[in-house]
Amino acid sequence: NISATELVIKFKWDPHHNPFYTPTNGPGPTLHFISETNKAMDMLGQITDYAAAQLGAQYHTHTFLVLIVYDQAYILRWDRKGATVSSAIHYNEEPHLADFFHHY
Repeated sequence: NISATELVIKFKWDPHHNPFYTPTNGPGPTLHFISETNKAMDMLGQITDYAAAQLGAQYHTHTFLVLIVYDQAYILRWDRKGATVSSAIHYNEEPHLADFFHHY
């Protein structure tokens, strides 16, 4: 029941499902961080559906979603205009994901 959900956490073990990547050439006008493979686009659509359903069923201004793909995690903050995505968190090496849950 999405109307009672406080936080969505999505797990995928296959790295090909990761909808985000970090550009290796640094910031630039033509670089983006959305992977355009079929599996990645399916995952992006799925998490977008979760956020839209949760925001549509609840009276909140925003919601958070945690996406964990293989050895990386992303924290997404969704509101009515779209999403803000964190940089990749290597949760086996960095405490940022644990810090998020501690403060949430």
